[in-house]
Amino acid sequence: MQTDEYIRNHFTKDPLYIKSFVLFLWLTHVAFTVCICQGAYTMNVTDFGETTRLLFTPQSINAALILGGIIDHSVQAFFVTRVYRVTGALYVSIGLWTMVTFLQGMSLKLAQKTIHLDSIALVGQKSSWLLSALFFGDASLDIVMASVLFYYLTQQKRTAFKSTAVLLNRLVRYTIQTGLATSFVAIGAALSFKFSPNYYIWMAFMILMPGSFTIALLANINSRRSLIQPVAPVSTGADPLESGTVITYSRNVVVCSSFEFGTGNDGRRFLETPGIR
Repeated sequence: MQTDEYIRNHFTKDPLYIKSFVLFLWLTHVAFTVCICQGAYTMNVTDFGETTRLLFTPQSINAALILGGIIDHSVQAFFVTRVYRVTGALYVSIGLWTMVTFLQGMSLKLAQKTIHLDSIALVGQKSSWLLSALFFGDASLDIVMASVLFYYLTQQKRTAFKSTAVLLNRLVRYTIQTGLATSFVAIGAALSFKFSPNYYIWMAFMILMPGSFTIALLANINSRRSLIQPVAPVSTGADPLESGTVITYSRNVVVCSSFEFGTGNDGRRFLETPGIR
């Protein structure tokens, strides 16, 4: 549904790299979902009653681990790029990109161990530190990114015009909502693995993580429509009959990829964006 919303409202206006990334993410998530469904069918139908087979992980689940790690950390890398473009904090962004790369390496190492041992249950026992570090690392990174954006936007709001501050408030809400949504799933995986590793509740959270990251990204992109809302003008000055001077600031902030000039029916030129006036 989020992808359909994006295609109908943003696809034609966005730059190529965003369109390509959304398409890549959607196709990868479809493949991830197919692998999870095939693995669940194998364990619950094909191997029904064969309790010893539950010790071995279907190859489709192993493939899902690889695809899920790619989804999680490619979205995180995209969010780090957003942090850099919003804040301009190069060194902070380099640190976050390094952390994303490190987590992706851990994810691939986990997949390699699972394929080698042919059992995610054995991996959970022999490499518990790897799973714990991966879960807590993903949660920490999401919280750090949300905190950096929250701090920067809050600082900007202090010196902004009133209408711009309203927009910044919206951005702060979106940042907190999407950052916490993904971190809650990762924290759920980490805590359930730490306190109940043998009940495999953590596997359910691990399966949910790629979907939460995908939805967080698409929700961020699609929420730009709600940002294109007229902000009430802010007026300063006195009554023109008394002082003769009135200054009115009217700022309708628009988030878009490019600007164009158009010509109205009366011959006057106006500034427009693709699909937005």
